[in-house]
Order: sequence, then C-alpha cells, then structure tokens
Amino acid sequence: MYSYIDQKQWEEFVRSRLCPHFEDKRKLQQERRKKNKYNHRLSRKGYANIREELKNIPSEESELDRASMWKKARADKKRQCDNKDVQEVMNRIDEIFKTCADKKPSPNDVLTQALGTLESSGRVRGVGGFVTPSTYFHTAKRSKKRNEEIDKLSEKNEKLCLRVQELENIHISTQSTPTSAHGSCS
Repeated sequence: MYSYIDQKQWEEFVRSRLCPHFEDKRKLQQERRKKNKYNHRLSRKGYANIREELKNIPSEESELDRASMWKKARADKKRQCDNKDVQEVMNRIDEIFKTCADKKPSPNDVLTQALGTLESSGRVRGVGGFVTPSTYFHTAKRSKKRNEEIDKLSEKNEKLCLRVQELENIHISTQSTPTSAHGSCS
C-alpha cells in the first residue's frame, strides 16, 4: 500500500480501529459532530490563512473582525450559504452591525450577540485554534468559584440597595409628618 508502512504496522492500525473501545469513541464523536449547526467551509486553510489571503484583496473590508471572518468561513466561493441556520445568524450579524457603534473585540461583541451564546472558556469563535478569550479580549481568567462569588456579592448588593431605598423612604415619610400629628404623651 504505502512504502513507508510495513505490514505489521498496518495490521496493528487495523486491529486498533476494529476494537470495541475505538467504536465507542467513534460513535461519541459522531454524535458530537451531529450537534454542530454552523459548519464552516475553511477545510485545512483555517482562519489565520484566510485572514492573510483577504488582507491582500483591496476590495475586502479593512476590518476583518470576528463576525466578518465567521461569515466568510461559512459561505461558499460565490458567497452564498445553503444552511438556513447559518443564513439566519449572518442576517443577525448584518442587522447588529448596522445598529452597533462599538465594533471593538469584546466578550459581548457582534458575533456573540448574533449567535446568542457566550464564549466558552477555552476558545474564541471566528478567530482560529489556540486563541483563548483571555488573550484575545485582554481579560483576566475567572474561575467558576470566582464567578459564583461575584454572583453572590451582586445579589447581596442588590438586596442592600433595596433595603437602603426602603429605609430612606421610611425616613422621608416620618420627617414629612408634623409633630402634632403624632399625638401627645399626656
């Protein structure tokens, strides 16, 4: 078959692919693959290479932001899209672009709003592999425990603000009542 693969290596490879453990892994990955709604068309080129290619074309946008790159990665060579889910997101991106003044990269930028889901902690959509949110958005990493603490503190802060408002209202209402209206002690 291949001159650099001997028969023993080939038999070992085939045996590893026919074992039940590998079949389980294969089926698991097939199920994960079925859940992907927004398939890209970059093949092996990837985001980094398509970005370099687009930089050399004068008619392309000067700003190759995440949302634009996400759209280009999912359109065919004629810039058409045959997947209705992808087309809906592309339309939302266009709508948000029209109304959005701030197009700087942020965890809640145009692409995040159009997709309707937050970025995961391990990758950044529309940028490529090996790019983490903390490096791309220049933000500090926050652990799950830290997020829970922040949520608890925010909740406490809201309760305290409501309590302060309530006490201020009581104080104002008692000040506006004349002393004669309270009655006398005798």
